[in-house]
Amino acid sequence: MKNPDQHNLNLNKLEFSPETSTIILDIVPLALDIEKVKEVAEENGLNLKEEFHSTIIGRQVSNIITARVEALPHLEQLEIRASVKNLAKKFHWNYSLQQNFFYISNEYGRNEKRQSIVQMIDFPDIVEFYVELNDLLNTKFATPLPHVTLYTTSTREDNKLRGIAIDSVEHFWLLNPIKIG
Repeated sequence: MKNPDQHNLNLNKLEFSPETSTIILDIVPLALDIEKVKEVAEENGLNLKEEFHSTIIGRQVSNIITARVEALPHLEQLEIRASVKNLAKKFHWNYSLQQNFFYISNEYGRNEKRQSIVQMIDFPDIVEFYVELNDLLNTKFATPLPHVTLYTTSTREDNKLRGIAIDSVEHFWLLNPIKIG
């Protein structure tokens, strides 16, 4: 029986970038618990994001994929990117929002500090997707931590609404997250 709090692709759109092989799942804002952390966000000067998504393949993994395929003939590049896209499309990408919220921050060199509030997601397909992606590409990518960024800010004006890339569960804990609530 389906969990009533579970959401699926019928309401959410899977977006694949053929140039970079990044994949995100758009999250319907109505499903999010934005109000539960609004006060904390406002106290810390964070801004509500304009769009909400969960990253399936982020920039770090996509950069490695791109570096691997760029050395190949063009037709093989297209075949590999199509295989990654088709692999992602084979999953339902059902998810359930967890009632776990965290404040995180990260510094990017000396010139930028970003802060975010994220909500955790139970995303059962992501583990199997990464098993199959690693088999397909002969890689050992870590499974990213399923989450959606609700609020964010940056010391750089042009990145005020940009979140913090969380590449794995281990990376998340290195950010010293603070549980909210």
